[in-house]
Amino acid sequence: MQTEVRHDADARRYELFVAGAVAGWVDYVATGAVLDLVHTEIADDYRGQGLGGVLAEGVMADARASGRQILPSCPFLTEYVRSHPEDVALVPAAERPRWGLDRS
Repeated sequence: MQTEVRHDADARRYELFVAGAVAGWVDYVATGAVLDLVHTEIADDYRGQGLGGVLAEGVMADARASGRQILPSCPFLTEYVRSHPEDVALVPAAERPRWGLDRS
């Protein structure tokens, strides 16, 4: 399955494309270099295929590459970051306790 995650800065969201069709997205609110990831959606026809993780991975990779930090306000993304310790560093240290990310 061919997938691609694209950042649409004008729409303030990341979109997941599967074979050229939008299969999901993450909406965010930007404050400086911090992206508050507020909502994740996978279209009904694409659910149950692990695409939420593909989308989350693409968002984290873009944040890392662009020097941004994230706030995982969306419950799905909170769980994603909890299960991917390498992404905890993208969350500002002072904000990590909000999502239980300050544990060793």
